[in-house]
Amino acid sequence: MKPGNSITVRSLVLFPALITLAVTLTRLTFELFGAPAWLSNDGMGGRLAVVGIAWLPFIMGPWFDRRLRAAAAAGASSQPSLLKTLLVYGFWARLPVFLLTIPAVFFEWGTHYEKFPPPIADASSGAKIGVAALAQFGFWGCFWTVGAGMIAAKITRSRA
Repeated sequence: MKPGNSITVRSLVLFPALITLAVTLTRLTFELFGAPAWLSNDGMGGRLAVVGIAWLPFIMGPWFDRRLRAAAAAGASSQPSLLKTLLVYGFWARLPVFLLTIPAVFFEWGTHYEKFPPPIADASSGAKIGVAALAQFGFWGCFWTVGAGMIAAKITRSRA
């Protein structure tokens, strides 16, 4: 780190996590009030909806990377810090989704949060919540957020 230019994962992730929370709550509101599917698809997985958080790692990855590289000592790699930052962001991005899934499953809100593919669709509420935890924190939080963020950061770095 450059002297006087320290940066923490918390300071990097806080604002993007709040943006992501706002998008998540907007998405929920749109689904509950019947917005058009192109805007907020309430089908299983919520595919191809404009309002959603799946595309945010493509923005946040390069954003985190630029800040980490600016704060790194000359010649130091920002990759380990970027990986850690994306993992933390992935957790905070997906925690609200998981927490919304719990009441959505129990109260059948009619949103994408409680819709699962067979055979999970016929499973108990507890099983659905367990699968949601694996999906949100495993695939979406770790694999997708980190992978998409790292790829987007690499692409934007090579164009700079």
